[in-house]
Amino acid sequence: MRKAAILILLLFLTLTSGCGSRTPILPPWPPDCPTHQIPPNVSQEIIDSFIFRLMQPMIFIPDIDTWGYDNIWGALEIIYAQAVADGNNILAELALNTMGHTGLIEFMPTLVNAVNLYPFSTCYALRNMRSDYAVYILIEELDNPDLFVRDVCVGSLEEFPYFGEFTYAQERTLAALEWRLGVEPEAWIREDIIDAIISIRGI
Repeated sequence: MRKAAILILLLFLTLTSGCGSRTPILPPWPPDCPTHQIPPNVSQEIIDSFIFRLMQPMIFIPDIDTWGYDNIWGALEIIYAQAVADGNNILAELALNTMGHTGLIEFMPTLVNAVNLYPFSTCYALRNMRSDYAVYILIEELDNPDLFVRDVCVGSLEEFPYFGEFTYAQERTLAALEWRLGVEPEAWIREDIIDAIISIRGI
């Protein structure tokens, strides 16, 4: 009698709650973009120090233990905004690249807004962002008319290290790359797409 009651209860839960359904509830796509936060104020001395290092031939990746979380976040945001206002494209793109190297999620809204101004540098930077929205932007830019932007998107998707946390983003990436493979006119980009698909699938 008890077994029969349990079976009836399980059947009821299956019919009323979707339990046991073959169609899983998929995450929303596009995913939510991290919300913009006001960056902390930093001294002009820190800003000048960052600018000096950004303009050196070596890639500047500021260490949190050395520079401090707030200083890195605040300085790069201010430098990028001022560079855009001044039309200093070199400094603006250096700031974007450095944002990407830090991997600080606070930079995501700025990177999203920068994709139309500096698509190559932005799509390169997005590879290190721990966000499925970064994947969404990279997938969207796979159709960019600039072939170098398309290729950097392929590379960024291949090197995105957080697919283990965002498995649905991984599925969307593979579907997008397979679609792009069928329409991409450049042979060398098609080769990069094949490499990316193999790498992401873990073959």
